[in-house]
Order: sequence, then structure tokens, then C-alpha cells
Amino acid sequence: MTFGVETDEPGAHQQLDRFLKAGGNLVDTADVYGDGRSEEIIGRWFASRPADVTEPVVLATKGRGGGGQMSPPRARRQGRLTSRRPSSHGRAGVRPHDR
Repeated sequence: MTFGVETDEPGAHQQLDRFLKAGGNLVDTADVYGDGRSEEIIGRWFASRPADVTEPVVLATKGRGGGGQMSPPRARRQGRLTSRRPSSHGRAGVRPHDR
């Protein structure tokens, strides 16, 4: 069901519409899903819907910081994640809001 891989954009938008209609509000994605296409599709869905539809939606995205024996030190992993946030926000067309 990855948007931009198994699910095309119209199908993804239909799923998001149905998800909200059913009462869902947390949309989860990642910069690696479809090489960023998932975030782009979700961003275009946000842009094409009125604010009263999208305001209650919480968009969660994440990046991969590495892992395993050969993983870089924690500070470098955190730096990589922080540096990737602007790209994710840009693909999704949303402003960041940290909590």
C-alpha cells in the first residue's frame, strides 16, 4: 500500500479521504517510502483539500538514522535526521511543528 509504489496517486488520495471519513487523523510516512514519492503524494493531497479537512490531520514522517554494528555515532545519526527534515517538509508541502 506504499503511496507511489504499490498505490498510485489517485488511489492514495482515495485512501486518505476514506481514512479521514472513518475518523482517522494520523498519517504516517517516511522519506524512504517510494524514494520520497509518498511524501510528495501526501503533500499534493493536503494542497488539494480544504483547510477544514486537513487541519485535524497529524502528519508524521521519519528518516532512517542507521543502525547495526557499523552505524555512525549517535550525534551523527541525529544530525542526519535533522538535516533531512527540510527535504521531507518540502516534499509534503507542510510547515514543521515539533512537539
